[in-house]
Amino acid sequence: MDFTVSILDYQLNRLYRTEHRGSWNHRMILKQILLWDNTGGRENALYLFPQFLQNVMRRPSAHDLVLYILEESSAGKCREQDGYFLICPDGCLLDAFNRVLRLYDEFRTWLWELQELSTSSRNLQKLLDCSSAYLDISLIIVDYEFQFVAFSDRESCSFRQIFFPEKGRMDLDEIQQLYMNDRNFDETYTREGLTPYPIASEEFRNYYVNIYYRRQYLARLLLLLPTSADCPGSHLLMEHLGEVLTSCYQYYYETKMSELRSSGIYELFRALLNGDEVSREQADRTLQTAGWRPAHTYQILKFQPERHSSSGFSLDYFCIQVENTFSECLAVQAEHSIFCVRNLSLAEDADTFRTELPYFLRESLCRAGISNTFADFFQCALYAAEASEALVLGSQAAPTFWYYNFSDFTLEYILKKATESYPARELCHPAVRTLYDYDAVHPGSALTETLYQYLQQGLSASRAAEALHVHRTTFLYRMRKIRQLCPFREEDMQEILRMGLSFCLCPELGTGE
Repeated sequence: MDFTVSILDYQLNRLYRTEHRGSWNHRMILKQILLWDNTGGRENALYLFPQFLQNVMRRPSAHDLVLYILEESSAGKCREQDGYFLICPDGCLLDAFNRVLRLYDEFRTWLWELQELSTSSRNLQKLLDCSSAYLDISLIIVDYEFQFVAFSDRESCSFRQIFFPEKGRMDLDEIQQLYMNDRNFDETYTREGLTPYPIASEEFRNYYVNIYYRRQYLARLLLLLPTSADCPGSHLLMEHLGEVLTSCYQYYYETKMSELRSSGIYELFRALLNGDEVSREQADRTLQTAGWRPAHTYQILKFQPERHSSSGFSLDYFCIQVENTFSECLAVQAEHSIFCVRNLSLAEDADTFRTELPYFLRESLCRAGISNTFADFFQCALYAAEASEALVLGSQAAPTFWYYNFSDFTLEYILKKATESYPARELCHPAVRTLYDYDAVHPGSALTETLYQYLQQGLSASRAAEALHVHRTTFLYRMRKIRQLCPFREEDMQEILRMGLSFCLCPELGTGE
């Protein structure tokens, strides 16, 4: 990062009053700050021309970048002159001169500290502390659960911060004040780079930098600075800090995930999938290392890559891709498939998941079965079976779809289990079989199809007649014939349900085929 005139101007305005009249290049890179010596001409140099030299030195040329340092009582004499001026209190001229000389070295020292920390300890708290001291602003890192990861408050700040975190998590009022003043609250999580956040105050400005890890939102760096310091120079410094902290936080996240992998939670998940006995007390401690609880809400997904997939994904790499795409989940390999458990109590909102899932499946050339939600981590095996069934049944019923929810195929599962021991016709209601046999002997009677439409239309004679494209009188005649052959009662729910299941077991009966 380069030290530009705009950064210098930001630093000067924190200390003194400055004025610049005429044209000047705020993007100009500075590499030296020097006392004016009557020669000038050095490239990328800022020359200081303090008031005590004005009578003994010649004036600099228009090609030199010069900062005139004046006392307040003498500032009025230069009102008509173009240039860059620093006005300090009377009697403080020498102090101001020495202070400006140190600005470039302070900038380089800060960069060196950032570089040293970001390549060694990557300590987020130390990064915030050294940056807060240099920039004189308050800095906070808040993760996606509104937990304070690190914060640094400046007692010397020239403004009053909204709040100083005294606990590990924001309360509702703080979340409302810091986050939800924007109508487009949800959209702020998709913004990249330094972004202003609208907070109603004339005293300070709030900016944030979102931190992502492979498209997954992890945390946010909040920067609060005085309104008077809101300028291009401060933006450059905050942007650079955001880049450094993003890199360090990603490392912090990877380390956390590595610790998670070695914590035993993956072994616990595999053991539950295999039906092994596990100690609940030990399992509780294992889950807590990840911030999970047995009573959180969970869901199991089973991913099945296509056999001839051209994506080139190994299943191990596929597990990593699943975890990087969907927040708060564990993925393990099981033969030629992947089982993933999502912690819905901690994961992103359901809309984000529904949006991301189809894209991920298409890019990875695989399908997925999704279980119902459950609130006991120790039931993983049961719901993994649901996800497997959803994948099998869904692929048969809708082969062009990418994913299948077990809740959409519950009836198909019931019918599948019902016909494992007996043929479907044997499970049909006797009335349905009787009508089918009658229609076979009396072509055109259509009694089976008539009963099917009557049930399909919610026992409504008018709607059933319309669906059959017959007159209502014809329909009623057929229903009288049906009741003569096999009497039934519409108020008997079990009988109506069984006749309806009969048509589900043998769909061809209702079509008259």
